[in-house]
Amino acid sequence: MHVELDPTSHAFLVASRALIGVAARSLADEDDITPPQFRALILLSRSAQMHSTDLADALGLHQSTATRLCDRLVRKNLVHRAVTAAIGDECRSVSPPPVDDWWRRVTERRQRAIAAITARMTSLNESSVAALAAFAAAADEPAVVDLYGWPET
Repeated sequence: MHVELDPTSHAFLVASRALIGVAARSLADEDDITPPQFRALILLSRSAQMHSTDLADALGLHQSTATRLCDRLVRKNLVHRAVTAAIGDECRSVSPPPVDDWWRRVTERRQRAIAAITARMTSLNESSVAALAAFAAAADEPAVVDLYGWPET
């Protein structure tokens, strides 16, 4: 089924593919972190805890798939799971050891790639930036990500 998009939606669709490419390349050298796991960590950064059902909904995944994703993050010591009678299964964010700076490396790779792309854009202006910010806000994307208290350098 082919959906006809208006020019604005089409432009954002194409731009999203480019951004997915940037995100995937920023994780390429990190053997243990996949793009879905990285996205889950960003979503978990919004609060100290998140019920696995909410994580599944936010990621657009089936509950069991989100549970397995959380299991992998638990094994990597990036989150821990808490099970309580009142709440049930939760994934909770935890800080990695201070020597683990993969998050900073990934973020810096992404920042460099995006800066290189925007430097080549001749028509970028304030309204372009405002449109991107409005798009991110409409998608409920946090403007700032809490890095679990991980050092920002």
